[in-house]
Amino acid sequence: MFLITHLKQKLEVQDSMFESQLLREDIARLEKLVALIKTASNLDEFKKAGMVIGWTKGDLRTFELKEPLEAFINIFFEHQTGTEDKESVFSSWQNFNQLRRKVLLHCL
Repeated sequence: MFLITHLKQKLEVQDSMFESQLLREDIARLEKLVALIKTASNLDEFKKAGMVIGWTKGDLRTFELKEPLEAFINIFFEHQTGTEDKESVFSSWQNFNQLRRKVLLHCL
């Protein structure tokens, strides 16, 4: 999956321990999504499972990310099933990740 490859490449050159940890966690989450696609029978099943894979600590604040996370999960699913392009996935990831980082920073 190109997004996982992109994040792994960023991890290789990352100097910040904080950023490195976030990248490792994101890679693991995206790998979970890839695995979920293989077992989900439809988008609704995938979305239900994909919304609670630890996007925030214990998913306690994931509800704050619902709109951009659902959009990302939908586009991720569509890309894996061949109906969405890479640029849409990447753009959706960036939108979601930007908001998630704001939420995470407020937790510190």
